[in-house]
Amino acid sequence: MNWGWRLPLQKRQGVGLAACVAVFALVLGTGLLGAQATGAVVRLQDGGAWLANVAQGSVTWVNGYAGQAGKTVPVGSLSSPFKVVQRPDGAYAVDEQGNATLIDGAQLKATDAPSPLSSGVDIVANSAATWLIDSKKNQVQRLDPDTLEPSGKAVAIKGVTQAVIDNEGYLWAAIPSEGVVVRIWDDESGRTEVGRPGENLTVAADEQGEHVVAVNTTAGSTFSLHGDDPARSFPALPAGSGTDGLQVDVDHDGSLLIGLDGRAVVVPADGEGRAVSLPSGTKVDQVDIVAGVGYVTDRDSGSLVRVDLGSAAGKTIPNVGDNDLTDVEAHGNLLYLNDSGGNQVKVVKPDGVIVPIEKYRPGQDPAPQSSPANTSRPTTPTDPQTAPTETEDTPAGQPTRTPRRNQGNPVTGKPSAGDETPQGDETPADEPEVEKSPTPSPTPTEAEPEAPGAPAIATLTADDAKAELEWSAAADRGSAITGYEILVDNAPVEQVGADQLTYTLTGLTNGTRYGVRVRALSEVGQGDLSRIKYVTPSADLPGAPQSVTAAPGDGQIVVTWGAAADGPRSTVQNYVVTVTVVGGGSTTTESNGLQSTVTELTNGTQYTVTVAARSTGGTGEAAAPADGQPGSAGTPAVPSGKPGTITFKAPVNGDKQVTVSWTAANAAGSPITGYEVSVDQGAAKTVTTTSYTATGLTNDVNHNVRVRAVNKNGAGDWVSGTVKPVTPRKAFYQCQSNQVSDIYMLNKTNNCNNAQASRWNTGVEVFKVPTAQQPGTVQWMRCQMVTARAIVRKQAKACTGDWTSNAGVAFWAWTSAHAGATQIVEYHYSNGGYYYAPVGKSAPSGFAKTGVNFWV
Repeated sequence: MNWGWRLPLQKRQGVGLAACVAVFALVLGTGLLGAQATGAVVRLQDGGAWLANVAQGSVTWVNGYAGQAGKTVPVGSLSSPFKVVQRPDGAYAVDEQGNATLIDGAQLKATDAPSPLSSGVDIVANSAATWLIDSKKNQVQRLDPDTLEPSGKAVAIKGVTQAVIDNEGYLWAAIPSEGVVVRIWDDESGRTEVGRPGENLTVAADEQGEHVVAVNTTAGSTFSLHGDDPARSFPALPAGSGTDGLQVDVDHDGSLLIGLDGRAVVVPADGEGRAVSLPSGTKVDQVDIVAGVGYVTDRDSGSLVRVDLGSAAGKTIPNVGDNDLTDVEAHGNLLYLNDSGGNQVKVVKPDGVIVPIEKYRPGQDPAPQSSPANTSRPTTPTDPQTAPTETEDTPAGQPTRTPRRNQGNPVTGKPSAGDETPQGDETPADEPEVEKSPTPSPTPTEAEPEAPGAPAIATLTADDAKAELEWSAAADRGSAITGYEILVDNAPVEQVGADQLTYTLTGLTNGTRYGVRVRALSEVGQGDLSRIKYVTPSADLPGAPQSVTAAPGDGQIVVTWGAAADGPRSTVQNYVVTVTVVGGGSTTTESNGLQSTVTELTNGTQYTVTVAARSTGGTGEAAAPADGQPGSAGTPAVPSGKPGTITFKAPVNGDKQVTVSWTAANAAGSPITGYEVSVDQGAAKTVTTTSYTATGLTNDVNHNVRVRAVNKNGAGDWVSGTVKPVTPRKAFYQCQSNQVSDIYMLNKTNNCNNAQASRWNTGVEVFKVPTAQQPGTVQWMRCQMVTARAIVRKQAKACTGDWTSNAGVAFWAWTSAHAGATQIVEYHYSNGGYYYAPVGKSAPSGFAKTGVNFWV
């Protein structure tokens, strides 16, 4: 339960918005809330909570465990209404004008802040930091928790509807209009997208700030922002309500209770959420988780619903009225139902038992408030003899509310005999208000001794599984100090003698943060607690390396860092560099310097990087690159190099052109931006596809084609291939006469017959010829001559002598050898026909070469 801040109607502090409620719904001017989580209070001394008394103009420390109220402290310099913001060792009280009072939980006293805050601002606080939210200026700023003076620079930010603080002091602010949660220190240090702009979303945290979770009720999902909570889903809540009314509380284990309008859901720490069965008509104003039990506050109906987080069943708690719900505070496994306009608070214990407690005695006037000398806001003086008494007109048990200075000052002294005693807040109209000296006691008596004051912790030094504690002596207040008691996380661990002002805390767990306090003991009782100090024991570990960077390269990451501080009792020996695959294993190397190159990594794989110093005392805290830098959790480093090589597919050879294609190269971790193609060692051309058509080539000649891939790291290696465009060709056939076996004829088809004769067998393909004239070719026509035996046909460049052209059958051929062309040899049968065959193939028996050749 980490006190958060929200816009109106989103309050989790249990402070009402109605005019009758004294604590004004944590609204300052513009209506901004200030408290980090629903009804949440941090560890106050002995588990108590500071609660508002509007009618009295004061706050009371109430110990719910003991079932009693402690000291009541005035905030009379504030105007009504005012709000109370809990803090680790006390509280802040702030009115609508921005006047603030700091309440010291150890000394149980109040002091006005040196400077007033502006109206329309609010305070967010936890044990790690205090922040100011200024909605008018659209900015946030860290404050000194002891003075409320600015301690960090103002950060401009708009649209914030909820803000919480983690255990490192960072502010997390939800901006639903942009669908993001922003992390802030002295500037924005990162934005996390948790939904679409305008969706119902908020941010919440537990008391210590160890779990910071974004909740999107439109999508029904959660996002872990700080801590190791898993992403979870739950039944989406109604859309259209906006973030107004959206309530979330986070338990110490990361469990969630979410409420919006008339619905609520429970989301366990490691499972899916489910709807809460609320009593009919319940409207969710506030949700709390206390001691593993959920509570839903409905101020409209004046009801409080107890929710079983296991079964998600809700049941109305009896004996709770409207006034009990004006100010609901959760702390120390207890729920405080504070009637901020009256005298009673009801404490709900884990077993459901309700214990009523009176916050102050009827007629009690709180002790004076202390103010710095430079403040102009007056304090409220108190005199035991001026406390109002019960009269016949004041029923027993009811407080008499006396006016204070600037609000009607109390009249001191007693009226003269015979005068009528004013009742209640009345002052006789015909008598001016006069301050009179207190009536002295008849016989001076010695002041009654009190419990000792608070000691001050001087030093608290971490060691290996222990801590060294030293404090200054406490004021005895008239009662001799008999010893001191040491408390760790508000639990007593040891008592020592009155003359002992040091102690060694042992048996601590290294790496665990402890809160330590000391108080004096006397015969009167326990004295005031010291202010809390924190310590985290360490096994003599060195500090974290500084300014870690990770530069990804080709299959490697170069990691650099600044030197780490030595351990308390040892020096840094070397550094351990860990490179982790996102979602996978790790690679660890050691370095004696301030740089390490981690090799044999996989290009295109995401890696996070950490560096830790090591000494004889052990390995210190690991450091990572800053958020947003390569190697950080949110921005992994990705090694990459030049792309790999391509693999050619079969080329498509054409007429004076060739189309080459290839398989994509390995990108080596960086997207390929294109491919470079070079033909016959010519200038490279860049393409973005995996194919290329080279034109203007010479047919039937080999050409060289090279291809390489390119990415941001450069070009990969060339891969070469040979291509050969081809001259388009068509088949020519040779037919044999079926009457004279040595007679043959070339033809364009395998059918040499015509309509007048059927003297030829089906032709056989003998060669292919160019489909069109090519450079260097001549036409070879078919000629015929009639002989006594038969009609003889042959191919010639011209039909001469007794030879005549036959049917115009002709083709183009080269007269000499040509690249890519086939040599054709002419044969002749004595007194017979002509036969043609490619070189290397023989002619039928009886045929002899004529010496005529051509190439096709």
